[in-house]
Amino acid sequence: MSVYLVPVEREAADNVLRFYEARLEADQSITIDNISPGSYFIVTHSPADNDSEPGKSIRRDSSFRTAITQKAAAAKKEISFKPCERIADYQLPYSP
Repeated sequence: MSVYLVPVEREAADNVLRFYEARLEADQSITIDNISPGSYFIVTHSPADNDSEPGKSIRRDSSFRTAITQKAAAAKKEISFKPCERIADYQLPYSP
């Protein structure tokens, strides 16, 4: 399972450097470093979802990025980051 951050701001939609992804660790935690400040939709995605191929990169595959962006916008789970902010206890509920 992976977690994706998709920029909320429409003007950032073409900036692939504003998209982030992380795989869940064994303890169900994730680590994403060097995130640009701003607001993001946060969404989980399993390789089994929509028969997507495992290992696709949200930054390298534009059709995958579009699919994740649509899924994230529909879920409407938003998170914001300030410069140098660290969030250590965020709980992201998962519903398949």
